[in-house]
Amino acid sequence: MPTLTPKEISVDKWFGLQRTISGYSSTWAFRGLGNVAWRLHTSLERVGTTGPLTSEAERYLLSAFQRRVHHYIPDPPKKEDDLEWLALLQHHGAPTRLLDWTKSPYVALFFALEQRRPESESSALWAVDLDWCKQKALSVLGPLATSGGVLVTPDISLASPGVFRAAFFERAQLFIAPVQPFRMNERLTIQQGLFLCPGNVTSLF
Repeated sequence: MPTLTPKEISVDKWFGLQRTISGYSSTWAFRGLGNVAWRLHTSLERVGTTGPLTSEAERYLLSAFQRRVHHYIPDPPKKEDDLEWLALLQHHGAPTRLLDWTKSPYVALFFALEQRRPESESSALWAVDLDWCKQKALSVLGPLATSGGVLVTPDISLASPGVFRAAFFERAQLFIAPVQPFRMNERLTIQQGLFLCPGNVTSLF
């Protein structure tokens, strides 16, 4: 998949920022970074010493968490709901392939300014069209059937347990797709959160 160069818009006044934000529809998601030079990396990438961790490492982390979580959580996800498990891992600070985004540009802006390092540098507010992102992912995935025989179509949710496993765990294709677990934890709800999830954890986001 070819590398895409983001369109950059420089804003240095509050009213200019408001005008810019108002141009984005509800199909867009946002992520704030404390330095304009920082790039988008998942926590799974950041703990790799020479590059992203392998899918085997990810499955080990997930399995180890699933075996112990009943000591701390009274109502864990169903075993087959990989996305909800990954979201729970993310919530508890474990490295995952999920990258946090929000439907609110103001929530993203809060994190961009709160994390600004060093304070003299500019922050960044990333924006992505979720509809475009999903369509690109589906075009890469092509014909896809789950183990239960469900054929993936453009209107189906990639977050559905069987579909998520088929798309993200049973293949290693280069795409990124927006996903949101069916059961939202408190943090995701308050922050209007969702995730962008890569189809291949051995490649950089």
